Amino acid sequence: MAEKAERGLEIRTRRRDRKRKAETKTSNGVGDEGKEEREGGREKSPCVKEPCYNKGTCSPISYRDGTYRCTCHPGYLGRFCETAAPECANYTVLNGTKRHYMNGRGPGYSDHNLTQSWYRFQGNGYTRMIDRCTPYYRCGGRIPGWLKGGHPSLSDGIVQRTACFHRWNNCCSYPRAIRVRDCSGYYVYELKATHDRQYIYCTTS
Repeated sequence: MAEKAERGLEIRTRRRDRKRKAETKTSNGVGDEGKEEREGGREKSPCVKEPCYNKGTCSPISYRDGTYRCTCHPGYLGRFCETAAPECANYTVLNGTKRHYMNGRGPGYSDHNLTQSWYRFQGNGYTRMIDRCTPYYRCGGRIPGWLKGGHPSLSDGIVQRTACFHRWNNCCSYPRAIRVRDCSGYYVYELKATHDRQYIYCTTS
């Protein structure tokens, strides 16, 4: 009997020691895999459901509370990046068909009466300004305008560029400072009136 009682005591002692060891590891933040999975595991992240719109980046704030923060691409606003920037939502459409750089001189087309504002080119796929010097007597006008400095990426936001006009042997006469933004699928341009009649902003596909 004594031997059996001693064996039982030994078993209970071992169990007690294992329990104490496990509790000690948990209090030190080590070993409790269940807790780690609940609080830091990817499957519990509030970003798993991709709550940010328009390619916004989700960053967890608290796994326990399920809170997060959306970092928006330039061009989008709001808690969830759900709202387009004003210039990407409010613009004036300019016909892009007559302005294509392959078109010859038209019946007096000109941009000398434009008011400074945001514009978007549309028409038969001709949706952006051409970004190289274009021969004159093109684009439906006499003096063709082109974008110097190239188009921005989405992450660039609004950028400063120069609209140049090819007049005789000068590819960049009467330059105009303009602004451009990539609105994730199309570009908008803050254009100003051209120097004179028959000056026109040219487009390409």
